[in-house]
Amino acid sequence: TGNFIEEISQLKNLRHLNLSNNHLTGLIPISIHYLRNLEELWLSRNQFHGELPYQIFMLENLRHLNLSENQINGELSESISRLSNLEYLNLWDNDIGGLIPREIGELDKLEFLSLGSNQFTGPIPMELAYALNLRSIALFENDLTGKIPSNLGTLNNLEYLGLFDNELVGAIPDGLMRVLDLSYFKINNNQLDT
Repeated sequence: TGNFIEEISQLKNLRHLNLSNNHLTGLIPISIHYLRNLEELWLSRNQFHGELPYQIFMLENLRHLNLSENQINGELSESISRLSNLEYLNLWDNDIGGLIPREIGELDKLEFLSLGSNQFTGPIPMELAYALNLRSIALFENDLTGKIPSNLGTLNNLEYLGLFDNELVGAIPDGLMRVLDLSYFKINNNQLDT
């Protein structure tokens, strides 16, 4: 349960915490912010619910954050930009909605972004392309609308782009055809044209 994490939060020197694939339930406790030295937090494949606590964005040393396969809801806060050391963000398979915050583009160390299988709405923010180290972008199975931002073609390190099962429209940007490292490009089940 969440109380277990509250006790762990007393371990002030903890750098790596992996509680994935258990039966942990309840809210992610706000006491998580006491783990100021934490670099990796893996809570995937549990039964956490409720909104992401603001305090999680106070863990400014985090490099890896994996909260996939839970029942987290609410919206992803623009405070995500406070996690300036983040390289890996995985929120796949939750119930998070609202807009994808454009502040993700401020995470210049980010390489892996997975927001798939949620309830995000609105456009893909063009600011994502400002995170120049991105290698993987997974935004599939949401309710995203609008066009694929043309400047995603400037992400020269991009290897994976999964945008399938959304409501995207318009043409596929020409620039994406020049991303030579792109090995997985899946955009089926949208409303795209040529």
